[in-house]
Amino acid sequence: MLQEKAATALANGDHKTHVELSQGIKFNGGGHLNHEFFWESLSPVGERGGVLPAEGSDLHNSIVHAFGSMDAFISHFSANTAAVQGSGWGWLAYNKTSGDLEFRTTVN
Repeated sequence: MLQEKAATALANGDHKTHVELSQGIKFNGGGHLNHEFFWESLSPVGERGGVLPAEGSDLHNSIVHAFGSMDAFISHFSANTAAVQGSGWGWLAYNKTSGDLEFRTTVN
């Protein structure tokens, strides 16, 4: 296990190996957390999953306000998430400070 190897390397003063192993822990751990969030966020179509937000709903209005239209949002989201290499992700996020929706990407 990477964590055990990293702990051993650190205990032995092998900082180079510890840093190398830490990158793998970060990569795999981040991927696990993102996938867990993704799967837990899904819902069946019967519970409004897999469908666009209803026109006039708060989410629909916020997306249109932030991106101009649903089509523009979908294009922006698709183009920018496709550009993320490896196990990166695209996120639609709510900015509590501005009160607006924003698009963000994370890598690995």
